[in-house]
Formats: sequence, structure tokens, C-alpha cells
Amino acid sequence: MSFFQSHRWLLLILLVALGLRLYVAAGRDIQTAFMVGGGGDEVWYMNNGWGLVSGQIRGVIRGQAFEIEALPSPPVYLLIVGIPQFLLPEHDAARFVLILQTIMGTTICFFAYGIAHRIANDNRAGLIAAAALAISPAFIITGTYLLTETTAIFFLSAGLWAYTEWVNKNLSTDYRGEFRHSLLLIAGILLGLATLTRAAFILFPALVALHLVWIYRRQWRRGILLALLLLLVYGATISTWTAYNFVRFNRFIVVSNQFMPAVWRGAVADDASTPQEMDAMLLPDCTENCSQPLADEIYSQQVTTTITADLAGYIQRRLNEMLNASSIPYGTQEMPGESLRELLRLWLTEDFSWQGFLRLVNGDYFWLKLAMYGFHYGGILFGLVGLWHLRRRPDLWMIPMSLIIYTHGIHLVLLALPRYLFPTQVCWWLLAAVGIKHLLYRRSNL
Repeated sequence: MSFFQSHRWLLLILLVALGLRLYVAAGRDIQTAFMVGGGGDEVWYMNNGWGLVSGQIRGVIRGQAFEIEALPSPPVYLLIVGIPQFLLPEHDAARFVLILQTIMGTTICFFAYGIAHRIANDNRAGLIAAAALAISPAFIITGTYLLTETTAIFFLSAGLWAYTEWVNKNLSTDYRGEFRHSLLLIAGILLGLATLTRAAFILFPALVALHLVWIYRRQWRRGILLALLLLLVYGATISTWTAYNFVRFNRFIVVSNQFMPAVWRGAVADDASTPQEMDAMLLPDCTENCSQPLADEIYSQQVTTTITADLAGYIQRRLNEMLNASSIPYGTQEMPGESLRELLRLWLTEDFSWQGFLRLVNGDYFWLKLAMYGFHYGGILFGLVGLWHLRRRPDLWMIPMSLIIYTHGIHLVLLALPRYLFPTQVCWWLLAAVGIKHLLYRRSNL
């Protein structure tokens, strides 16, 4: 049987995923990404990406200043959006990045297939996971944003896929090939690239290494050596940004200098939404030209003061923020009109009638938002079913669950937003695919 015959359903799913993403990306108005003097995240990435690739230390592009020696973010996505701007006209460059993101988004579906197939030992679970991500509105729409989400999820999924394949080869067979650890090395590099895209993942490979030690617990010395190998490759990958900054600017930075500000934003009661507002809230302790070490010291002082003054309030605030971020599907808040939750609340509490119901379903983007909520909560609900089904195989469920635990855990300390928790939806759907497959075929011998 040929490859195309044996994988025809997977190929069909990937074609659907690519078609949907290209169709939505084609309708994207990219003019907003080049607004002169604009303050949005897309504008920031495009302008600073241009600045990083230009080789200039500082300058102005489209009315926005950039200063490469003080970049707060890691470089991978800046390079992705910056390099095309030097090869193509600016609007064509943005279109190129969107096409690249549609390919990444489609490949994420392939990685989901591979991981779910391995942890369930059934290709039907893989097909369910790939299909869910292929048609998920949130994953389709996210690829049209010139933001880090698609790229970060791509590298994370690729890293987890390489790691899962390596685990399967080394534990399921007597695999002793010359390059038997190449997939483990690739996993370390890919996880490093994910961190150099989204800095909050910096400690996640430590959980992967712990999982590696766990599965080799009967050969613990071997497990520790392999875990150290993974972390060594990962550390070497992320250290490239540290080396670049140290050699060129005599500046020491590990991935990003925004960890303390993110902790501060999660701790203070009166939050800020922009760097300018954050700077203003530091006054009079810090001037507008405050150095990063001094700013970090002031952040630390204010965080310590906030926590010691009202520890219970701090804990409640972090839990409330996490609950709110976890309950809202990423992408729904960016859509115009009232939120679906608010419309539903108004119908249930103030206008519980047929006319009120019609106003509910005719709200802005109602059906799209409803679908996004369905995929969000469906992934979590069926994911719990899959987790229960795999409960006696921690070596399997710990792979996707480790990212879920890590992401929620770190954002209990750092600022928590639906955008920051969005990568966990991939892992929920890996587990959900196992749960759905179990429910569909539990009475079947197939």
C-alpha cells in the first residue's frame, strides 16, 4: 500500500487545514500592521523586526523608534517578520509571513496527528486531533495575526512531536541506530526556538527532562544523562541570543528582560496595558529613561510590598486572573461587539424571551464566537476524558499534560491572558482525541 493510500485521510485533513487558513489569510487587511506611529503589537513586531535585520542599533521606521540593544523580546519572530521586509515590498512581505504562518498552522495539525497517534497507539486518535485543529476557528484566525502565537505553537508542537517519536522508538523497540538520539537533540533545538519566540516557555524543557528521568526510572543513570543531554542542547540554543547581546552590546540577557515586569503586572492591583502606562506607574521612583537594572529593582520592591501587605489579596487576584484567562477562548475578545458571555448573561437575567434570544443569536459574530467557545471547552472536557482513559499510563499523558501544567503554573506568577494560555489548547486536543476515540469505539472491537 502506498503512502498516499495509507495516509489519505490525514492528507485530506491537511489540505482542508491549508485551504481554510489560506482563505481567511487572503481576506486579512494588512494595512494596520504598517500604521505610521501605531502602537499595536503587530506594528511593534514589524518595525522592530525591520530594525533587528537592518543591522542598525537604533533608528526610526514608520514613525516608531526602535533600539536593538534594548530589545525586550527574543529574536525568532522578529527575524521571521524582519527578513521578508528586506526581500519584498512591505505589503508583499506581510503577505509572505501570513502564507508562512498558514503552512506552520497546517504543520501543527500534522504534529498533533503524530503525537496523539503515539500516546493512544491508534491512528484514529491522531486523525481526530488533526481534524479538530484543522477546523478550529481560533487556530485558523490566529494565523492571520502578525503575532508570535502560531510560530511559538509550531516550534512547541514540533519539539513535543520529536520527543514523543524518540520516546516511542527508544522504549517500544530495541532501537540502536547510529543516530538513535538525533530526535532528542532535535527536540531540544525546537524547544529552544519556541523559547526564543515566546520567553515564558524558558523553564518548560525542565519538565520534559523530568519526564525523561521518569520513563527511565529503572535505569536512572541513563535517564539523568539523557535529560542532561536534552537540557544541554536546549541551553546551547537559547544561549545564542545571550551571546549575540553580550558580544555586540556587552549586555547580559537570558531570552528576555521582561520576566520581572510580567511578575509586577500580575501582582499590582492597578494593572497597566502598555509599556508607557507601566513606566508612568513606576514614577516617581523611576524616570522615563530609567535603566533596566534600576527598573527591575523597583519592580521587585513594589511586588514585595504588594505581596507582604496583602498576601491573601494577591493570591485571590492571581487565581481570579487565571480563572478569567482560562475561561475565555483566545480570539473572541479581539472581535467587535459585546462578548458572548455578556450577551448570554443579559438574555438569562434581563430579557429571557424569544425576542431576547433573537438579539442574542444576531449579535456580532455570534456563531463564530459560539464555535470558538465550543472548541475551547470541548477540548478541555474531552481532554479530561482522555486523561482518565490514560490514567494508568503516566508515561503517555504526562507529555501533553506537562505543557498544560507548566503554562498555567508559570502564569499564576506572571500576567495571565487568554493569549498566553492559548498554546495549551493543542495539548487539550491531544488528550481530547484520545477521549473521543475511546467514547466512539469503546463498544467496538475495531
